[in-house]
Amino acid sequence: LFSQVLCLGADYYVDASGGNDGNVGTSVSSAWKTIGKVNGRTFSPGDRVLFNRGQVWREQLIVPSSGVAGKPITFGAYGSGNRPALKGSALLGGWTNAGGSLWRASLSSTPNQVFFSGVRGTKVGDTSSVNGANKWYWSGGVLYVYAASNPASTVEASVRPSTRSYGLVHIQGREYVNIESLEATQSASFGLYIKPAARSITVRDCDISHSLDGGLVAPSS
Repeated sequence: LFSQVLCLGADYYVDASGGNDGNVGTSVSSAWKTIGKVNGRTFSPGDRVLFNRGQVWREQLIVPSSGVAGKPITFGAYGSGNRPALKGSALLGGWTNAGGSLWRASLSSTPNQVFFSGVRGTKVGDTSSVNGANKWYWSGGVLYVYAASNPASTVEASVRPSTRSYGLVHIQGREYVNIESLEATQSASFGLYIKPAARSITVRDCDISHSLDGGLVAPSS
């Protein structure tokens, strides 16, 4: 019995809406808030980091620690509802009407994907071609979209910030890690990136979608 107790790790909880990074993180009522808090911690073999279902993080998970054989470190979910979602898109505000159903907003980085209520839009070559649902054009730090009304609550632009250049879940130089029941979507590059390909990385029950360069990528070197 004593040896079984030693094998158990600690559970840590992350809640995007109700958490606080000043908490200890070791119970649902004392959950952390951000993935940045997770990235900056060191975890022990057997630990589990659990994200609240139904919540969204616009951050990249950079796995900070390795487990060992028989005691992997798990990044998974708790609660009920949809998988916890890591999104590579940025919510935009400050929309102004540019005439008719053409709307514009400042966006300094060139986007490679734009999503309309979760649907990937169609890039066109100029503003005159932004003439139908889900069409968009970017030029000179301005994103133009087609919308019947102010799109502030529906348009998400996927940009390519350097902090997310390798994937929404990034595993580099780690081993004995489980990734379970997470969603990674709308990445400007990769959804889940493992480099180099390592021992005992297990991915199960995950939904990886709308990744521009690849969903799950594990280069050999």
